[in-house]
Amino acid sequence: MNHRFNFVRIKKAFILSFFVLGSICVALGQQTQPGQSTSNNWQVGFNMGTLGYFGDVNTSKNIVSHMKMGFEFTLSKQISPLFGLKGDLLIGKLQGKTDSNLEFNSDLVEAMINASINFSTLCWGENRNQMINIYGLAGLGLGNFNGSTINKNTGATIHSFGHNSGKGINGYEIGGLGNLGVCVDFDLGNNMKATIESAFKFTADDKLDGVVSGFSHDVYNYTSIGIAYKFPTGQKYKRNARSESVIPPIIKPTVPEKKEQPSAAIQEAKKVDSIIKPLVAQKEIKKEADVQSPDSVDMMAKKIEQLMAKNSKKDELPADRSEADRKAKDAKAIKPAASTDDMDSYTGYKVQLFATQKSMPVEKVKAKYPFSTSIRVDKANNLFHCSIGTFATFKEANKYSLGLHKKKGLQKTFVVYFKNGKRIGLVKK
Repeated sequence: MNHRFNFVRIKKAFILSFFVLGSICVALGQQTQPGQSTSNNWQVGFNMGTLGYFGDVNTSKNIVSHMKMGFEFTLSKQISPLFGLKGDLLIGKLQGKTDSNLEFNSDLVEAMINASINFSTLCWGENRNQMINIYGLAGLGLGNFNGSTINKNTGATIHSFGHNSGKGINGYEIGGLGNLGVCVDFDLGNNMKATIESAFKFTADDKLDGVVSGFSHDVYNYTSIGIAYKFPTGQKYKRNARSESVIPPIIKPTVPEKKEQPSAAIQEAKKVDSIIKPLVAQKEIKKEADVQSPDSVDMMAKKIEQLMAKNSKKDELPADRSEADRKAKDAKAIKPAASTDDMDSYTGYKVQLFATQKSMPVEKVKAKYPFSTSIRVDKANNLFHCSIGTFATFKEANKYSLGLHKKKGLQKTFVVYFKNGKRIGLVKK
């Protein structure tokens, strides 16, 4: 039949769209944007929409005119930034009609378990502040059907199912189902989301409407809009429990050891050595002469004394200089090592802005977050963590993090701890 051919084309186009979307995601994934981790919240929702039947007892021109309403209750859980689970309970009606006046009607109660993949995370990385998320859905379930197929010309029933003779709910006929769909949700704030979803449902065989022809499965579509509520949790999603350890803020940052200054005797010996070497190089001494004459030794000793006296005058301070001036000069002469964010030995606290799956240059992070303090990117657990600032105590870092919530609108920053230049993990109070 012609309507069979039309559905096969629809199915091919639907599957092809998934391959195209996946290819686009892989390409765009090379330019990952900054993001933050997705929380592992439970979510409940309610949808309502239309059910369109694509079985044998239907034609392409009658699909829209015979669409029926359906109502769906959902329960889902995002188990990682990329993957989740979604349970559906769908209640509605199916109807189809052919040009030969065959008419199919059925009540429907469907239960489905779906696995979901977040295409937005796959394409652009984790971002808890993402306003729009696109998901792919694939799952299995059970359908309970109660209805019949009749010939409108003769009034004869050519196929009947359910009516207290089946093994499903209220004697409905029960059968296996497959599901393939796509969902888009929009963040409304206050843990609320608006959703748009469309999915094709495949029966286990081609016998639902009593007519066997063409495609080996009867198919119907459910397209809906709805609203969902995400239950808040007080704990952020951990990307890797093996290494993302939580430590109490009791470890104090270590103080770099001060390098000991050479003793006065060693400094004097070095000074004498620096004077003797050029004198020996300038004086021509025969290799075969093992002992110098007493006169030459006396002359060299006098020159050494003169040069040492000259060098010592350069280091002397005027008599009227105070002890405070002398200490100031010594402090200026010995500059402490710079305590920067780039040092491999850094130990202390920082504030993490986000984590992403793809590497991103610090320059791009600075362009998006123009902070006056330094920005650092560390790789851990196959993720790139962006953090800012250097703080000696947890209290200082947490105060700065809370300030970002108010001034910059970054609601999900948190404190992380570094030891000897290595990121240890997030810190709780």
